[in-house]
Amino acid sequence: MNKIILVLVPLLIVSLHSMGYASSSSRFCARMKIESNGNQLDTLSCKPAGREWMREIEEFQDYAVPAVITTGSTIDARVLILSPKWSGAYDISSKTIINELRSRGLGVEFTLFNYQGDTQQAKIIIENAETNGIDLIISMGSATTAFLSEFYAGGNLPVVTSCSKDPVSMNLIDPTVGMSQNNIAYTSLNISVSTQVSYLKEKFLTDLHHIAVIFDRNNPSSILTQVKPLERYLANSDVDIELDMIEVDFDRIDETLYEPMQRFSDNSSTTRDRVFLVTGSTELFNVIENINYYANDVPVLSVTPSHVMANSNSVFMAIGVSFKTNAKLAADYAYRIITHQSDPQTLPVGLVSTPDIAINFQRKPPGDLKVPFKFFEDAFFIFNHDGVAVREDGKSISRGQ
Repeated sequence: MNKIILVLVPLLIVSLHSMGYASSSSRFCARMKIESNGNQLDTLSCKPAGREWMREIEEFQDYAVPAVITTGSTIDARVLILSPKWSGAYDISSKTIINELRSRGLGVEFTLFNYQGDTQQAKIIIENAETNGIDLIISMGSATTAFLSEFYAGGNLPVVTSCSKDPVSMNLIDPTVGMSQNNIAYTSLNISVSTQVSYLKEKFLTDLHHIAVIFDRNNPSSILTQVKPLERYLANSDVDIELDMIEVDFDRIDETLYEPMQRFSDNSSTTRDRVFLVTGSTELFNVIENINYYANDVPVLSVTPSHVMANSNSVFMAIGVSFKTNAKLAADYAYRIITHQSDPQTLPVGLVSTPDIAINFQRKPPGDLKVPFKFFEDAFFIFNHDGVAVREDGKSISRGQ
C-alpha cells in the first residue's frame, strides 16, 4: 500500500498543475518558441527555474513556475523579466529583448515569471531576485511598471520598463525632470502628441479638422496616456482640429459608441476632413468590425500598430510605437546599465522619435484618399487590398510565383 501511495502523490501534483493551480515553466518555453533542450535555436536553452526561485511561491494556490532561458555558454548577466499575465504583446517584447541582448554578445540568463496579477507573488519573486544574483529587472507591462514604481522605487536592483505606457502621463515621474532619479529607467509605448498630430495633419490629411477619439471608459491607462494628452495639446495649440470624445460604456454600446460614430460620419462631406482614432484597448479591438461598419467612409486609425492585422478585422492605419520597437529601446537601456555605461536614475524616458506606421489597404475607405509615398517607405507593416503582408518589420516581402 505504501508503494502505491508514493506513486500516486506525484501524479496528483501533475494533475493539479494541469488543472491550472500552477503553470509549468514549459508554458514560457512554448510561448517563446524555445525547446527545453535548446535544439531549436542553437545557443538558447529553456528550463524550469531552480528551487531557490520557488521559496514561498508554492504557498500560493495559483502560481507560474519561473522559466530560465540562457543565451550563451557563459553567463555575463542575470535578468528577471517580470510580467503580470500571459500576453502576446509581452511575448513579443520578451523575445525581442532576449534576442537583442544576445545579438550584442552578452551571455544572459533570463528568469521569466508571470505573477498573474498577484502582487504578493511579485514581491516574493523580487526578494528572491535580490538573493539569487539578478543584475537587472525588466518590468513588463503598464501594470507591473505602476506596481514597481510604488513598491520598488529606490530598490537594490536596477529596473528597465518595457511594453508600458508613458510614465509622465501615468504620473510616475516629474515631467519637468524627465527621468526617475531612482533605480527605474522608463521607456514609453507612446509617441509624443505633437509627432502624432504632425503625421496626421501635415503629412497625411492636410484638410483634417475633426478627430473623434474612441476610448473605453474603464481603461484608465489609455485615458491618461492617449486621450488626455491629445485633448490638452489640441486645446493649447494653434492646430485647427476639433476633438470629439466617444467614451464607450460596453453596457450601453449602441448609445455610447455606434450612435455617436454615426453622427460623426454623417457630418462628413469628405473623407479628408475627419478621422476616427481608436485608443489601445483590447475590448475596443474586439468590436473593430462594427467600428469599421459604422465609420462608413471615414478612415479608422489607431495609435497602436498591433491594431493593424492581416485581415479585414483591422484598422486602416496606425501611427504609434510597436511592441518590438519599444522592446529594442528597453534592451538598449538594459545593455547600457548591465555594462555600466549608464545609471538608471540618469536615463531620460525612452521615447521613439520616428513612429512605426502600419497600413492595411483592405480597410482603406472608398474614394480618392491617398497615402503619402513616404509612409510606404517608413511603414513597419503593409497589407495589400487582399489583406496579405507585402512589408513586414520594415522590409518588403518578395513572393515567388
